Amino acid sequence: SLLQEKMLLSPALRLLPSRHSPRLVLAASAHKGSKSNFLNKEVKSKKYKGRLEYLNRGDPFEKADRTKEVVEEKESVRKHLPNTTRAYLWGNGELGALGQPGFLRPRSEKKEVLKIMRRPFISSLGNYFKLKTAACGYGFTLFATEDKDKQVFGTGLNDSGQIGFHRRVNKDRTPVGKPLEVLVAPAAIRLPLDDGEKVVALAAGRAHSLVLTSGQRVLSLGNNGYGQCGRGVVESEDYLRNQVVHVMEVDKVKSIVCGQDHSLMVTEAGEVFSCGWGADGQTGLGHYNNTGQPGLVGGDVVGERV
Repeated sequence: SLLQEKMLLSPALRLLPSRHSPRLVLAASAHKGSKSNFLNKEVKSKKYKGRLEYLNRGDPFEKADRTKEVVEEKESVRKHLPNTTRAYLWGNGELGALGQPGFLRPRSEKKEVLKIMRRPFISSLGNYFKLKTAACGYGFTLFATEDKDKQVFGTGLNDSGQIGFHRRVNKDRTPVGKPLEVLVAPAAIRLPLDDGEKVVALAAGRAHSLVLTSGQRVLSLGNNGYGQCGRGVVESEDYLRNQVVHVMEVDKVKSIVCGQDHSLMVTEAGEVFSCGWGADGQTGLGHYNNTGQPGLVGGDVVGERV
């Protein structure tokens, strides 16, 4: 459709010729240090050099691997945590989905730019925050942490605001410039959480994200071109700049899943609700229409406790 074509007129186009999605595994155990072997040697692309920036830290190309600086707001306060719960990532990191600035700007001139990692490596975010879950979308990655103030981080493609609203911050700590379409290192996502509310699960689609909280609420952000964020579709909406984090109108949700452009939620009562792109019947609502209003999935699951 014309709308689908417009959605693809973005940095995401660079991911189409390859396997775009990063892969991620969480593991908990003791870890012994090992050397990383960079298996991919490709020529560095400069097209997005000006956009490969991340919140509060200026241009990542000024240094090689600045992940520690990104995740530490106060270096003198935050301690290096024992790496007992780790996130392993691999796949395409050309637009920052792997969250390692050093891959795109190696410290040593002898090392080539690493756009694709063909075997798992440990994300350094777990060195500074206790990770509890994660999710991978189309060219972006989400992490949930135990941190009180920074419960969700995002890295990678952000052309629809799927990992939040981020701008560069100058030396005076004043936001400057346009919203960032690409983040090459994890940045905290601002969410409208209630006092004491925790993030318990994440889900990621092509260009939208869902966050499940301890209050059994579902927060959605990113592209809503088909209603996948559970709200009405606004023609020509600027998803990158509108800073909308929507609360789904579904109560007591216990689990969430994202399809490419649709969303599914399971409630404590065992019912399934869905919204978004329905051209192939993927919403299960008995029609092929797109919908921004979460509806109860019917068919043979009616009366079942999912």
